[in-house]
Amino acid sequence: MSDKQTASEAIRRFPDEVSFREMSEEIQFLSAVLEGERQADQGKVISMEQTVALHASLIAAIQQSEESEGLEPGFRREIQMRVGSIESDRAQGVDAIGALKKM
Repeated sequence: MSDKQTASEAIRRFPDEVSFREMSEEIQFLSAVLEGERQADQGKVISMEQTVALHASLIAAIQQSEESEGLEPGFRREIQMRVGSIESDRAQGVDAIGALKKM
């Protein structure tokens, strides 16, 4: 199915009262999913270990940035706990995926 056909099918399924913004967001999401599938089909993937490491780096950067000062303290503690769990190998394999999904 072409991208145009995929988008047309998605639009056809929207309820009549959907806004342009909602349609646009859904089409952008669908586009990202399809691009990810294409990349996976081409073997352009990273391992779970790389994914966890990248996620931990991102969270660490957020924690250290000046912007994070405005985050709610409970949320910051939750981030620190989850990153600590991943880094200390308490969350491995499927558990690491679960920990990331809870973010």
